[in-house]
Amino acid sequence: MAWFRGHEDVERLAPTLVGCVEFVRTRLSPAELAGRAGEFARMAAWTAARVSQRGDYYIANAYRGQLLYALVRHHRPMTILEIGTGRGYSTLAMALALVDAGIAGRPELITGTSQMLYPAMRRLGENAVLNLKNKSHSVTAEVVVPDGGAQGVIVAQGGALGGWSLYTKHGMPRYCYNLLGLQRFTITGTAPLPAGSHQIRAEFAYDGGGLGRGGEVRLYVDGQRVGSGRVDSTEAYTYSFDETTDVGCETGTAVSDDYRAPDSRFNGAIDWVRLEAGLDGHDHLIDPEHLTRIAMTRQ
Repeated sequence: MAWFRGHEDVERLAPTLVGCVEFVRTRLSPAELAGRAGEFARMAAWTAARVSQRGDYYIANAYRGQLLYALVRHHRPMTILEIGTGRGYSTLAMALALVDAGIAGRPELITGTSQMLYPAMRRLGENAVLNLKNKSHSVTAEVVVPDGGAQGVIVAQGGALGGWSLYTKHGMPRYCYNLLGLQRFTITGTAPLPAGSHQIRAEFAYDGGGLGRGGEVRLYVDGQRVGSGRVDSTEAYTYSFDETTDVGCETGTAVSDDYRAPDSRFNGAIDWVRLEAGLDGHDHLIDPEHLTRIAMTRQ
């Protein structure tokens, strides 16, 4: 763990704006700095507007934010303690650096680009689940649909104030993305699932170009596309500190307003759920034998 006291380092390393600029240039490549120039300007303008629009404050704010960003990118600390957030610009700059450093604003216990989940795995904290934010990803589940049609949650992360859910309603597969409890984007399949074993997959093609951007969601059943739709914006950092990831139901509040959490239990069987960061973009179907080979190599 790298530890530094932000304001003391600011004063020691960059007592002037010129010194601040020089320090940033020694820690960030021109491409890295140019790629975030717009973000720094927007954050500086927003936080300055909370108090005043004085030019001197705006300029100092922007450069010192870049310094803190460079410090965090350079040291990659797992923990940052900021005493007094002031107008919030330094907090935003350091949070942005954590994401760009691959830490995503929180410690992660899962490594790699995929994770398997199984029935009855519930109340999984956000740090114990593969981070799918700010990137393209897919969620695939193999389920058995009972006679009479499927109903209920297959897998969900988060709750009423933010998250996503892959579920079925009136027999049809659905995906819901909940943006901060303010807006819900729901993509629905075109036909009910017949009884039997099926693979349901949601692919999220992230727009890129920054944090919290949107993307296109495509639904597949047994490798065949059955629905698509847009998610205009996403949450960049954390869905919730107390909501969790659940397989087969929701144990907290409901991500979607299509169901109530107490009544969300899936009425069929769930064999497995696979989370993947990145899209293979080929047949949209996972070979169960391939998953078995992966599992055997990890014994």
